[in-house]
Amino acid sequence: MMNLNISLPFRKCKKGHETDLIKSFINKIDISLITQNNRYELLVLKETRISTHYPDLVLILLDRSKLDYWNEKRLLLKKNDIKILHHLYLLNKKRSIGDLVFELGFNERDINKILRRLYNAEMILEAGDYFIIKNIARLFFISDIISIEAKIKNWKDAFRQAELNYLFSSESYVLLPEKVLNDKVISHNTSLKQVGIIGSNDYKNYIVKKSQKNKIPASYYSWVLNEEIGGAIFNA
Repeated sequence: MMNLNISLPFRKCKKGHETDLIKSFINKIDISLITQNNRYELLVLKETRISTHYPDLVLILLDRSKLDYWNEKRLLLKKNDIKILHHLYLLNKKRSIGDLVFELGFNERDINKILRRLYNAEMILEAGDYFIIKNIARLFFISDIISIEAKIKNWKDAFRQAELNYLFSSESYVLLPEKVLNDKVISHNTSLKQVGIIGSNDYKNYIVKKSQKNKIPASYYSWVLNEEIGGAIFNA
């Protein structure tokens, strides 16, 4: 498990049973149960702000070798630069400045500046009057973003939060102690196809129901994690 200082805001964990559950889960993490690829490293983020909320845990699997393609000018990218980059990724086709002005509502001057920054950061290609994102495999070095919400009580709230976490994650789970798991909890989860359940006892963590896999980058906030973590490794 790697240690890394990133600049994303976080909040201090409150003392209590849920914090104890999270600590116990972390102590029992076995990366070999998450991936068989020995190139991947695991980064654990606790109570890190993503959008407007703070997932209890975010497990990041990353391939450091992909940082060979990192350009230091990525450190200069701004919020709207990443939003337009994600738009280009979703479209996966050439767009002109005029296309982006029409599709996103930015003015032409701002779009031009944003595209220059993305081009200088080697994240997009220019072909005449058109721009297209580069090979995503070289830009997005995170393999998995696994979000986890831990609950002792009020588990329905955890499932609602886990649904929000899924929007930026490759997998999203609710973590519950084994003694809380029952047919009512599991049947409630059957209607939430995206969200999985992890059980935990004194000896191990185990998957009760697998989360549906989500392709990443799934949203702007997937990119935020990618760029913040990549920048921190680059500067380390």
